Amino acid sequence: MKIIKLFVIHMLLLSSFQTLAFSVTAKEDNSSTSKDNFSTPEGMAKVIHLQSDKNANLLEFAIVHDDALDSEKFILAGDGGNLIPYTLTLKATALVQDKPYRVKVRATLTTETIFGKSTETADKIISVTVEGLRITTADFSIPENHSDAIMLTTNQDFNENADVIFSIPSGADIDKFGLDGKDNNVLHFDSTDFEARENNIYSVEVTARRDDTGETTTKTITVTVTDLDDEAPTNIRIEGARVVDGQVALANNEGDDFVIGTLSATDPDTDTTTNALTFTIDNSPDFEIVNGNELKTKRSITAIGDIDFTVTVRNHVNQSTDKTFTIKVVDEKKI
Repeated sequence: MKIIKLFVIHMLLLSSFQTLAFSVTAKEDNSSTSKDNFSTPEGMAKVIHLQSDKNANLLEFAIVHDDALDSEKFILAGDGGNLIPYTLTLKATALVQDKPYRVKVRATLTTETIFGKSTETADKIISVTVEGLRITTADFSIPENHSDAIMLTTNQDFNENADVIFSIPSGADIDKFGLDGKDNNVLHFDSTDFEARENNIYSVEVTARRDDTGETTTKTITVTVTDLDDEAPTNIRIEGARVVDGQVALANNEGDDFVIGTLSATDPDTDTTTNALTFTIDNSPDFEIVNGNELKTKRSITAIGDIDFTVTVRNHVNQSTDKTFTIKVVDEKKI
């Protein structure tokens, strides 16, 4: 029994004093993702929230000063003893450099057990890149035959002292764009038909310039014109029919239920493989449409001459076009 008790006590002691690995988490506001690398516009401080991935009775942070890093650029605030969360702040700087500002933070985690306190430490190097002037306006899309205007933005919009002026120096489709508004910060795109050209993506170069420092940056902004079902079907025709003297012909001995040909049409806005066009004939005593697009006789037609009738074609959004056809009834010997 004593041996068992001694073994249990030995295991408890080992478990209470052994080092349990933990890590430092660094997060931005409203983010649940920890990372090592951050960014901020020039002139704007960067606040990073520090925490641990392990619960403890006491968690404290400190900046580890290192001549190879940029410790003096950072401020650490918080109080582990009073449960005030820790924040690491890169002080606002207008100095944009080729490499990020780096700092090492050390977390000390203290856990109390029935056998005493256990202390562990973990280090993390955090990098913050100070960005120069950058246009933040995203590419956008617009339905065909609609004009639009969007606000141009930069990563300096927070800075009241940064007066940013926009211009359009170039671009493949510069004639489709324009600027107005205060400091030219409104980008206009002209109304354009989707079918105007094969490539429906339009682009322009926009340059932003800080009036106070002269710093400039350029970005290509693209506009994608999307298709709308705004055009009715066109070019109704009878395919596979017999032709005499340039006209669709019908022999006068064919009788009723004779298929003259197949109706078809063109709709630039409709995928007719998934949205079939609908063909109809109104009040014709002579012809009808079956199986969706087959034109056939309703009765036996023996009289020689021309017969007119009108076909209507509709797409899936009920846009329609009419066309009047003439069937030439001829003697069977002419076909």
